[in-house]
Amino acid sequence: GLEGIFDITKDINPMVPYEVLVSDDKDDLIPFFPQLFAFAISASASMQEYALKVGVITAVLVGLAASRVITGYRLQFYREAASGYDPVAYFVSINFTSSIEHGLQIFLCSVVGYWLRGSVAPLYAYFVNFLLLGWLAVSWSFLLSVVTPTSSTTVVIGFFMAFFG
Repeated sequence: GLEGIFDITKDINPMVPYEVLVSDDKDDLIPFFPQLFAFAISASASMQEYALKVGVITAVLVGLAASRVITGYRLQFYREAASGYDPVAYFVSINFTSSIEHGLQIFLCSVVGYWLRGSVAPLYAYFVNFLLLGWLAVSWSFLLSVVTPTSSTTVVIGFFMAFFG
């Protein structure tokens, strides 16, 4: 048979003394706030972790997609620069068109991320956060695409965005 007592569940009720609960002094209750609101704190931490995970994944993917623009047309850039065209105009046009393209991608990512798991923030704040993250990822990927060799651009950008982006 069964002998003794088995602990199947763990009691996580806050250990607040009765005197503190009925006291007129509200300052006595402040040290017990982490125990009282442990469930809400864990839910908030879970939402923050989700936002960080989605942010890292989005930064890596958008950075890799943006690097394709520079590395794919590198020979075309060298040809135009050698024939006398202004390289600054080329980079400005690439930045302008990619900002629109990746802005639309970021908008779709933010809507899907918001739809998958709601947020306490409104949708426009969620979108602005993703848009700024996307612009940051695109600008870093453009810089790294120019200063690294074509064969190692994907590895460098993936590493940089995952750990520093």
